[in-house]
Amino acid sequence: MRSSLRLFLLLPLTSLLACGSSSPSGSAGLFPPPSGDWVLSINSTTTSGTFSGALTIQGNNVSGTFNVPGSCAPGVAGISVTGTINSSGSAMTLTSASFSGSVANFTIQLPLISTAQPNYTFGTLQITGGSCAMPSTPLIVNYINYGGSYSGTLTGTATGQTTLSFALGSANSNGQFTVTGASMSFSSSTCNFSATGTLSGLIIGYSLQLNNLAGPAITVTADATTYPIRLSVNGPCGGALGGTIQ
Repeated sequence: MRSSLRLFLLLPLTSLLACGSSSPSGSAGLFPPPSGDWVLSINSTTTSGTFSGALTIQGNNVSGTFNVPGSCAPGVAGISVTGTINSSGSAMTLTSASFSGSVANFTIQLPLISTAQPNYTFGTLQITGGSCAMPSTPLIVNYINYGGSYSGTLTGTATGQTTLSFALGSANSNGQFTVTGASMSFSSSTCNFSATGTLSGLIIGYSLQLNNLAGPAITVTADATTYPIRLSVNGPCGGALGGTIQ
């Protein structure tokens, strides 16, 4: 079991690891919790793994799809989950039977802590049956509020100011979000470029990936594991540019 879970995509958990797995308290929260991009990361010294995907929350009913790269879902890029929020609004429970013989049960504590970016909370995961069986294990849970207008300074083959804007589109069957209305620009004393209406890509958990479909070759990647968001751009300036945006 441990060896198979290590094949999952592992993402850094940032300073939240220092918080342990105690219940959130004493902070402003978000309730009802929002639909959108959620990331559930196993917080264990012996096992690692990350479930990223899309949750739709309507009243007390929850449904969605998590992206699970790894051997615990052979041949399945996305697993469906369904669940509910309890009457007091203190917990969300999700179940998935898409593990080819195993059943995953997630419990997520509510409300989300909204005083940090990304918004976060804690939870547990238990998998019963099959080769993926796992006892109740702590989770760190993030809600990624991707989308909007960002700006910052990039350095590398040039140093200048960048702007990036986009919106979170619909989720596909793998729990990955399309990106809509994306545009960006970069301006420096030695190099300038822009793209509007031609950037296309996906948001997968913490990760944004965009490519320019017309005009100059531009590749944009962003990581929302921490805030400000880390941005990397390869394009007309002759090499990589990097920095943070917010």
